[in-house]
Amino acid sequence: ELLANLTRVSQLLRAPPADPLLTLRAAFRRLSASLGGLSAALTTCLDGDPGALAAPVARLGGFVGEGKINDGFCPFTGDRQTTVGGADVRQELGAIAHSDWDAGDPAGVERAAEALGGLLRKVREADGKDPPGSPPVNWELRAMMFGRGLEEL
Repeated sequence: ELLANLTRVSQLLRAPPADPLLTLRAAFRRLSASLGGLSAALTTCLDGDPGALAAPVARLGGFVGEGKINDGFCPFTGDRQTTVGGADVRQELGAIAHSDWDAGDPAGVERAAEALGGLLRKVREADGKDPPGSPPVNWELRAMMFGRGLEEL
């Protein structure tokens, strides 16, 4: 089930079937839920630090639940950015989007796993603030305008 969810996240990021920002939030919800289950399983199996994976996954879930996701151009630099909790994760999302978790390509899965680790590290260090110059997203209004039910993606 984990690989199926990771593959679905990659598909949603690669080709959003609806509003890109609502789809991004749905993909993050799926990713957070999948990794939450994984972190719980790993905590019981490994003797390492139980919070090493659980803390950034919980932080990702918190940012997604609070709607601390933004995508657009920085008004100061003109660079495209996709942020979660204020951390720019655009590069990591690109690598995850172009991954095929089920293909049996070990090198591709390794690159995707590294990108996923990079995303979680950035989320762990995020300050939780919207990027300077970027207005927060009004999720209710956006859902009314561009479609409800995207949580089921």
